[in-house]
Amino acid sequence: MPFGYCIVSATHPASRAVFNAVISIGHTGMNQNQYVAHLEQLIAQWDLTAGGNPEDWANELHKYAQAAWLDYDNDVEEDYYDAEIEVVDVRLALAGLRLAVLLNESGR
Repeated sequence: MPFGYCIVSATHPASRAVFNAVISIGHTGMNQNQYVAHLEQLIAQWDLTAGGNPEDWANELHKYAQAAWLDYDNDVEEDYYDAEIEVVDVRLALAGLRLAVLLNESGR
């Protein structure tokens, strides 16, 4: 499976929005190494940290998902992509930081 794609196995309608957002990474034209470098740059630029807990993270992401929601009969247009891709990139950068913290803590 190419980088930037995932399989979402869920019945909740919000899973469609997440799936579409993750697939849109392929739209950047970056390869895996370039995209990782891009996320690392965002981490430094935005001074992102992995603070909080999983409940905080879920509530935070839920607010972004509500703001970006598209009904099923709407197509994802280029304007929508342009408006939302930075949110997707920052959320993925934070997810990587947060996963690293959880994995490090689980090894103690």
